[in-house]
Amino acid sequence: MQSRNLNNIQGLDVSQHQGNINWTSVYESGKSFAFIKATEGATHKDTKFDFNYSEAKNAGLYVGAYHFAYPESLDDPILEADHFVDIVTKAGGCEDNISLPPVLDLETNQGGLSKDQLSEWATIWMECVMEKIGVKPILYTYLDFGRNNLNELLGEFPLWYARYNVQQPEDFAGWREWKFLQFTNSGHVSGIAGNVDLNEFDGTIDQLEQFRADSMLW
Repeated sequence: MQSRNLNNIQGLDVSQHQGNINWTSVYESGKSFAFIKATEGATHKDTKFDFNYSEAKNAGLYVGAYHFAYPESLDDPILEADHFVDIVTKAGGCEDNISLPPVLDLETNQGGLSKDQLSEWATIWMECVMEKIGVKPILYTYLDFGRNNLNELLGEFPLWYARYNVQQPEDFAGWREWKFLQFTNSGHVSGIAGNVDLNEFDGTIDQLEQFRADSMLW
């Protein structure tokens, strides 16, 4: 994959675990984008999602919502996708001009599915979300999980890659490049108490805007 670049724009991702966030301070610290946890499984909603999703946008950041998956069988990806879409839609959706594509956070294999089964599970989730909101999602995962649990079927979806302490992340499964890179889980940002995940996008603000536009299916 490509190397990190000092000119890449910087962002972060958060959930209820970060507590109360001052999003104006986050924006003023130089962060350009944020991914906000929305849902988990088929029923859970992050308690800070509504606040974080609206306030991060109001502060001027590009904002995306993510769903933490609990794959157990091929019966449940549509249930999880429907839950995610419902929660994000009630919070204002992701069709405005500062919304990033939705994200499937895939880092557990609850049901012990095979590579082919788990990749199919994720593909079903992606296709369901695309059908409902008209945006091509991103997949988030990390190296060991991806190597052990995913095949190349998902390579068509943009990758948000968790890979720490390396300048040039490795290829794996169907990916030869990353769009977003989570490079630490112990960052510090003004407006947030304690540690927070830090990320970079592979490019400039203009390139982020083009990526966002290219993800729209209608």
